[in-house]
This record gives sequence, C-alpha cells and structure tokens, in this order.
Amino acid sequence: MPTKRQVTYMGNSGFEIVSRAGTRVIIDPYITGNITSTIKVDKLAPPDLVLVTHGARDHMGDTLEICKRSNCTVISEPAVIQHLRNNGIPNERLRSAVWGFVHEFKDVHVRVVQSQHLSRFQSGNETLMGLSLGFIFSTGNDPAFYHPGDTSIFSDIRLFGELYHPQVGLIPVGNATPQSGTELWPREAALVCKWMHLKVAVPTHFCTPDKPRDFKKWVKTESPETKVIVMKSGDVANL
Repeated sequence: MPTKRQVTYMGNSGFEIVSRAGTRVIIDPYITGNITSTIKVDKLAPPDLVLVTHGARDHMGDTLEICKRSNCTVISEPAVIQHLRNNGIPNERLRSAVWGFVHEFKDVHVRVVQSQHLSRFQSGNETLMGLSLGFIFSTGNDPAFYHPGDTSIFSDIRLFGELYHPQVGLIPVGNATPQSGTELWPREAALVCKWMHLKVAVPTHFCTPDKPRDFKKWVKTESPETKVIVMKSGDVANL
C-alpha cells in the first residue's frame, strides 16, 4: 500500500491513480495502438474503478479488454455503458452517468461535470452517440483531480472551480494525432488553470512537444501560481 498517492501517466489522456488506501483507478485507458504509450494492457494491475470520459478510441481505448481481465467497476456516459453491456460486461459492474452524477466507491469520490464535446463511436454495426463527461474526483483526503476529457473552453469551468475546488488538473492542451482536431489550445488550457486556481497541472492530449511547451509559457502569464508537471508515458508522480 503506497504511503503517498501515486499517479502514472499512460499516454494521451490516460492515467492510473493508486490511492493511499490502495484503490486503483484508471481513467481513459488508450493504450493499444497509442504510439506514445509505453504501457502494456496485459501488464496492468487489475483496477478497481475505470472512468471513461467518452467513447472516442483515444479515450475509451482498452476499457473493454481491461473489464474482461478484471472485476472493475466502470463509470461512463450511457453509450459507452451500452457498448460494454453489449459485449458481455455484467450490468452490476456498470454505472451510467450524466452531468451532476455523484458516486462513492471505496475511498474514491467521483463527481461528473459538463464537457463541451461529443461521444460518438462505432459499436459493432451501430454508431452510438452520447454525452461527453468531465470528472472531478478525489481519493481519501488528498487533493481532488479535474479531468475534463476533450472539452472545449466554456465559462462554467470557472464555476466548477468555485464549487468543488480541484487542485490537480489533468488538462488537454492539443491534438491527440496530427490528423485530429483539438478542443483546448494551450492558452485556453492555461485559462482553465487560472479559473480553477489549480495548484498543479499536467498537460495531456498532445502528439508534439510544442503544445506542452506553449501551455507552460501561457500558464506563467495567466496562472503563475500553478505548477506545471510535464509527464511522459510511464512516469510516476505523487500528486
């Protein structure tokens, strides 16, 4: 059991968090096919809880495979939950969530907040669509995380900071692949840090090193009290 909360960056928007009590949480586990990830699905310790912001391949990723390899509970939007249910994951392990949903799981407190994005993906012969989610979640008495998924900027993010006071932001700053679009650009991501009064920000969702560099420059201007920690896949930090 760790003496401090351990956070491992899996690449893109994916993280593994192990609480002081030993609860293992994974969020947006895009591993297979992710050229920036050094993590192997078959080497992952079984998680207790998986959070999925939306159904895009670079976020839902290996969730189904992880569910098959473990007895984890999954919290996600209804379309992702339907996809997992259709592929044999028992309903008692699935939690369908919309904005405003709150869930307690062991020592983990999860609050679902709005994300300005779309969940759209192929599930067998169907195209499924749903709400994209953001998560504010905490483990024990440690500072809360904000993981917005693929949101674009919108002013209610400031309200989330005022109401829920997350201190650690796992913040998208660019595009996941050269071909894809982006939701938060570096300056917008720096404004999120300012609005939320984040103490720590980890840039995510980028495929070239210029995006976290630009984000770090903008944070110095917009939110100088925020410490930026740039992580590579496989890096572990106590956050």
